[in-house]
Amino acid sequence: MKRLLTAHALGIAIVLASGCNNRTGEQAANDANLATSAGQPGAQPTSANSVELPPMVARSTSYRCDDGKALYVDVLDDKSGVLVRDTRADIPTSLSSESDGGPYAGEERKLSGTGSEVRYSSPDRPNQTCREAAV
Repeated sequence: MKRLLTAHALGIAIVLASGCNNRTGEQAANDANLATSAGQPGAQPTSANSVELPPMVARSTSYRCDDGKALYVDVLDDKSGVLVRDTRADIPTSLSSESDGGPYAGEERKLSGTGSEVRYSSPDRPNQTCREAAV
């Protein structure tokens, strides 16, 4: 009797285990698509692989301006422009330049220089000198 119960339990285990790996053709195709988009070996390039990323920030500098307010400048690594913020919480405003090193302009703002001293103007702030803030 014990042998019969053991054989019966083994048979049930085999049936249950075989049902776990029984996949439909659609499920297998979906798995293949996921593997392709995840960049696994043999994967075909997808449109997501051809997306051009924006330039990275090469340097961030905080300035204190003549009006006593702060200015935050992020210089982009491709030297195409800078991101400026009048307060730390502001959304950065992108300024671009016709040549390397500025002057940078955009959205009624102007910035010249990216060193320890810059000239900056915006609609809310007159043309003024800003000096790199001590850290």
